[in-house]
Amino acid sequence: MVTNNQQKTIIKEYTVPEGQSDFRVMLDTAPVMIWMACSDSVCNYFNSTWLKFIGKEAVEEIADNWLEKVHPEDRKLCQDAYSQAFAARTQFKREYRLQREDGEYRWMLDSAAPSFHQDGSFSGYVGYAVDITESKRAEQSLQRSYSLLYSIIDSIPDFIFAKDKEGKYVLVNSSLSNFIGKPIGEIIGKQDSDFFAAENAQEYHNLDQKIIETGIAETVEELLTLDKAKRASLTTKSPWRDREGKIRGVIGISRDITEGKRAEIALKKSEARNRAMLNAIPDLIFRVSKDGTYLDFRASKESQLMITPSQIIGKSAWDILPKEVADKSNYYTNQALNSNNIQIFEYQLPINGKLHDYEARLVPSGEDEVFAILRDITERKSSEATLAENAAKFRSIVENANDIIFSLTLKGLFSYVSPNLVNFTGYEVPEWQGKSFRDFVHPDDINLCLDLLSKMLITGDRQSSPPYRLKHKDGGWRWHTSNISIVKDASGKFLYFVGIARDITESKQSQQALKKSERQYKELAAKEKLLNRIASQIRASLDINTILETTVVEIYKLLQIDRCNFIWYRQSPYLSYWEVVQEAKSPEISNHVGLQISTTQIGFISEKALNKEIVRIDDVEKMPDSPERSILLSFDTRAIMTLPIHTQGGEIGGINCSHYGEARPWNDSEVELLQAVADQIAIAIYQAELYEKSRIAAKTSEEKAQQLENTLNELQQTQSQLIQAEKMSSLGQLVAGIAHEINNPVNFIHGNVNHANNYANDLLGIVELYKKHYPQPVEKIQEEIEAVDFDFLKIDLPKLLASMKMGTERIRGIVLSLRNFSRLDEAEMKKVDIHEGIDSTLLLLQSRLKFKTGYPQIEVIKEYGNVPLVECYPGQLNQVFMNLLANAIDALEEPFENNSILTEEQINSSSQIKPQIKISTQTQDEQVLIRIADNGLGMTEEVSKRLFDPFFTTKPVGKGTGMGLSISYQIIVEKHYGKLECVSAPGQGAEFLLFIPLHQKKEG
Repeated sequence: MVTNNQQKTIIKEYTVPEGQSDFRVMLDTAPVMIWMACSDSVCNYFNSTWLKFIGKEAVEEIADNWLEKVHPEDRKLCQDAYSQAFAARTQFKREYRLQREDGEYRWMLDSAAPSFHQDGSFSGYVGYAVDITESKRAEQSLQRSYSLLYSIIDSIPDFIFAKDKEGKYVLVNSSLSNFIGKPIGEIIGKQDSDFFAAENAQEYHNLDQKIIETGIAETVEELLTLDKAKRASLTTKSPWRDREGKIRGVIGISRDITEGKRAEIALKKSEARNRAMLNAIPDLIFRVSKDGTYLDFRASKESQLMITPSQIIGKSAWDILPKEVADKSNYYTNQALNSNNIQIFEYQLPINGKLHDYEARLVPSGEDEVFAILRDITERKSSEATLAENAAKFRSIVENANDIIFSLTLKGLFSYVSPNLVNFTGYEVPEWQGKSFRDFVHPDDINLCLDLLSKMLITGDRQSSPPYRLKHKDGGWRWHTSNISIVKDASGKFLYFVGIARDITESKQSQQALKKSERQYKELAAKEKLLNRIASQIRASLDINTILETTVVEIYKLLQIDRCNFIWYRQSPYLSYWEVVQEAKSPEISNHVGLQISTTQIGFISEKALNKEIVRIDDVEKMPDSPERSILLSFDTRAIMTLPIHTQGGEIGGINCSHYGEARPWNDSEVELLQAVADQIAIAIYQAELYEKSRIAAKTSEEKAQQLENTLNELQQTQSQLIQAEKMSSLGQLVAGIAHEINNPVNFIHGNVNHANNYANDLLGIVELYKKHYPQPVEKIQEEIEAVDFDFLKIDLPKLLASMKMGTERIRGIVLSLRNFSRLDEAEMKKVDIHEGIDSTLLLLQSRLKFKTGYPQIEVIKEYGNVPLVECYPGQLNQVFMNLLANAIDALEEPFENNSILTEEQINSSSQIKPQIKISTQTQDEQVLIRIADNGLGMTEEVSKRLFDPFFTTKPVGKGTGMGLSISYQIIVEKHYGKLECVSAPGQGAEFLLFIPLHQKKEG
């Protein structure tokens, strides 16, 4: 037993959370009586149907003493079943009588099952009870009918018996038992020779064997001799067949005809009485074999059958009933035979165009057949449904509206509040009744409510309130609006206020969330735009100083800080230090360009930068005493953030942001943005280094210097255009521009390589002639030959020119793929082979598919079907292929982000699943279906739902804009009237499905 306070606490645990009022409505409006119990076996919830049944209004009134409503004779059985189930954590059922509000005890069938928390721990039981009083009464009535029938058979004065093939008794009635003078149990299993005279027993046996062999029933007069008594009888013996029709023995009825007519008259009276009793039963009764065959039937009215008897007897259930009903009947028939218990089930049949409900009771009769008692319960079901519907409507209007219904006295006290109050405020109704509305309205909104009520007292008109806040039991505030009227008596006197309050908190929060989302998108777009501008500016130049100068200026303006500088890590045999090489700052502070700070002065800051860790200090003054704190304060620095940059050339630098005067929190979004800028700088620096190396290498060939410089200028312009285009939504324009710009200089170089090779061979031939005819050149020429290492030069130069030719041929192949990929000259709708677009895209991504240090090789599996030409925008479709394949590669590389030092063998040995991308095509319903799947980490359901939203990305800032899949979705759905879907789950990879019509709709 628990106290009232404990009971309220337990019940509160089962209060339906806010936002799930529909679930509470479902429980309270259910036509069955629902209860719950917590893990300590205390019943802590009864729905309104249960409370109404027993005449209680609150759970607390019955939670700890509900057994008192159970019939005294049933309490122990009810409690034992309850306790045993709790101990075993198993489902259970129990039948008991429960006292209804009017005092009548009704039979209940109570079913319950254990419930568990999400972590698997036991939370209690949930059960429901159904009133089976009528069924119970019907069952008892039927049982009495069966008992009466068995009693009638047993009371028949004739000798009724059955014997198997060996002549052993398997059935004996009381009349034969009394005649033999032994109990039925001592007769079963014995033979005639154990009781009757030998000559009689042999005659009985011979007749039995004849009937078994011929299968024909016979009626004979026999002389029964038992001890010294002799009685004449008229005996009818028939073959006893099983459900397959095989003869199992004989069934016999032996009538004592010694008494003659008296016995005959008594038998007729008995039979008439039995028929009258059976005819009084309104139900249909069938005898059904185990395989569903109808063996016999009885109907009070033949019209009940709807079909003639000849269409029933000997037929299977599947010949007469719908398959689902026949299957259900066969299942319960086997259940009855296997369990030897009555089985009850319900089903529906269409009769004269209307569905009828039936209840079937299957009673086992022997090993291979059952009695099926069928009752039409259509009217009862209809009445129950109508009653439940009316009750649900009434409760839904009064108690389960989506709003709070209330009444106030003229003094502002709550006189009534609808039960769903708890769903919106967390308070129970008693906690509000009799209290003033002032106790629950936000202090800032009380005057607003008072003015509203005062206006109603003056005008008597209904009023609608502006939004106000109501206190929730958890301490929070919920927004509401109300429509209030004033109730008057017949004389016009004001009696009280009535109103409906609506919770608009979700709407308010949605408005606020929408504003916040719009602001976030604007901020994201602004930062992305700024990142694009910075990236374009710093990468448009191949001069390192220009790159660094542009970077620090843009970051200084973006973050609005006091100083931003770029530092290089320098090493010497005696000292390692950081040097400031570029800076943007406020005018009033000193210049730090050229400043050198040793790594020992800023120990942990330097160590983090060298380990590629971001240094972020919001307030230097809150740092513990250390050399780093002292040197930062000596520069008047209050906040500092350093982002390390490790170039592919092995150099280490960093972007250093400082703020003076006051502390400054560094936001994660700022860090992500700067990290993206740092990645761009690392690329730009590496490109500048490559340019410098190329420029130095160009000096080795003075004859080609001018041509190489012009080519590099053209490549620089192409690169600038490439950078400008990499954020454009049209990927076709991007790759087409690259192909167009690269094609001319590459063709120029490729065409001149052959000439250069011929010129070089000619020059080398002349030199060889000179060497042959002038073996002893002058001293100056001899020195020059040694200086340029002429022997190595004549061997290496042809190799150099051959490698240049091979490189230009490779570039020309890539350019051809780019043009095929972009299809910029095919902007109109036309029929194309989509396999060419896929193959061109894969060729462009070949470098990402190959093994790189830290990343394994990605296997591409192509399963192309026999797909006809597809009518589409080729360039736009190729852009979709690029987005999806690039995303698949990103997903497959993600697990290897921290393996940058591993070799190919180490990665292959440590990776159980080899990265794969599978591409397949097929036609389906006048569409082409393209599948692009990877076996990466997959995505959660939340990510999958937002996958095609604009600006949504899971990648760090600078690695994705969140527009690729959004644009792809627009191209497939809006441009091609197709579908783009994604199927993914964590750990299961991701698969994109593209459905594109083979023929597009014609405009106009």
